[in-house]
Amino acid sequence: MPYIQLETNIKVEDSKALVLKLSKFSSQVLGKPESRILAKYTHNETLCMDGSFEPAFILTVGSIGTFLPEANPSFVAEYTKFLKENLGVDDKRGYISLNDPGYDTTGFSGTTLAKLLGK
Repeated sequence: MPYIQLETNIKVEDSKALVLKLSKFSSQVLGKPESRILAKYTHNETLCMDGSFEPAFILTVGSIGTFLPEANPSFVAEYTKFLKENLGVDDKRGYISLNDPGYDTTGFSGTTLAKLLGK
């Protein structure tokens, strides 16, 4: 059920290609099937960091049961590298948020994942 939300003030020419690349990359990094990945890119020209509109980003990654304190720095490093390579954005110009929404608070197919998976 991983979801990846990239918001940036960097306008990308081929946003669909970027999202497909982000989806495939996330599947590999998170170790989850791409069939369960939900990814999106949002261009927001008003995204401001440190009082400027220089290239900046917010990346939110949600995945149940994936994030652990000892593994999180590696996830952040991988996503930071992806953003640098694909957007050219400096790692000091944004934040990466890793979230575990939990089975009880995530809905899918008309119910919660807890009910659906018997957890």
